[in-house]
Amino acid sequence: TVGIETTVEKDEEGTNYISENDWHDVKELYTLTLVLHFYHELHFAPAARSKLSVKYDIDSVKKSYRGDTYALTYDISTGGTWKGAMKSFVVLSDGTMTAHGSQANFEETEFGELSINGVDFNLYTVENYKPQKGEYLVFKTKTPYRDGFSIVWERQDGRQTFVKGVRSSSAYKGSYKIAGDGEHTNFSYQNEDAHLRTSGYGVETSFDGILFNGWVEGRAGDGIGEWIEFTLIKAALGPFASNGLARFAGRLYSDYGSGDPDFTVFTKSGYAGATWQENNRVKSMMLTSSALQKPIALELADIFPATMNDFSHQWIALNAVKNPLILPKGNYRMTIRGVYKGEKYDDTAIGEVWFLPLSAAAERILTADCNNDGFYTAPITDIVQTHVAHYVSRLAAIQQDEEGQWGK
Repeated sequence: TVGIETTVEKDEEGTNYISENDWHDVKELYTLTLVLHFYHELHFAPAARSKLSVKYDIDSVKKSYRGDTYALTYDISTGGTWKGAMKSFVVLSDGTMTAHGSQANFEETEFGELSINGVDFNLYTVENYKPQKGEYLVFKTKTPYRDGFSIVWERQDGRQTFVKGVRSSSAYKGSYKIAGDGEHTNFSYQNEDAHLRTSGYGVETSFDGILFNGWVEGRAGDGIGEWIEFTLIKAALGPFASNGLARFAGRLYSDYGSGDPDFTVFTKSGYAGATWQENNRVKSMMLTSSALQKPIALELADIFPATMNDFSHQWIALNAVKNPLILPKGNYRMTIRGVYKGEKYDDTAIGEVWFLPLSAAAERILTADCNNDGFYTAPITDIVQTHVAHYVSRLAAIQQDEEGQWGK
């Protein structure tokens, strides 16, 4: 059963605007609001798990003369007529959600690092949820600016504090120079010899919050079968990782002596991507853990982790992993199973590895769901992987254009 409610209201702001500017034959603007009330008679089998899926196609653009706001209001108050509370309630939105007239305490997990053009993903979870009379949820796709670098790391000298016990099967011996302090946005400053830092190749460099270094395996050959181990002491979305050794700030083909000071690399390297191209990068890794039902084949794109492009403030622009997923807390191993060949060396490198931790309620709900039927985790994983794979493909296309430009 569908009930239809309509109202018409004069748009005073819009009317004043067009009357003052005299740019249109229409002299008055009105807003027509159409509200559809859906009434469902639902029957659930006793003592059985039931799934209810309701989908509506809604054009939810609210226009104003100061820009467009995309908003959707969802009236959930009829849920209050159901007997008892919902054991768990999960919302994944590519924007922000606010609950009005609610007694529930929604916990928010910000996935701002998945942001594209300022549109952020947010996960909202609540347990024992009983909607109230008149309660409604408002979703908006325009979200406040967030400093992604401050959200990615639960900082302890740049490290994620919920990642423990990092070790590897082997590591290349020695040290090398990397770009200077990342807090400086002047890339020439970071790449000047006087400001370079020294790093090793150990696995801890892939978990230190520094984008320019990373783990390089130490066995002869391509490194197939070499591994990284770590422990998550809280559930998280991931892994995300940059691929290969960036080493210097800039784009792949930022060449020495180009005349553009932001492109300059003041070392014998010649250009920012030299080390990255000379060594192997990871093509695929096998993720195994007793916390997972089965091993997961992680696929990585061959993308130079550029720190100077249109997306440099977004961590997703540095990520090469195509298929991150919800991971319960536990011990994990990532084993190299395929590589992109370097132009000079057989050593295989992977850059920074990071995760997006879940809120306490999201961890309880989704961890239990991971080893059940995937009621929540399956659609969340599908949405995130589709989003990430699309963005990774976009960055790969940009890099290919640069390679064509430089005549490789």
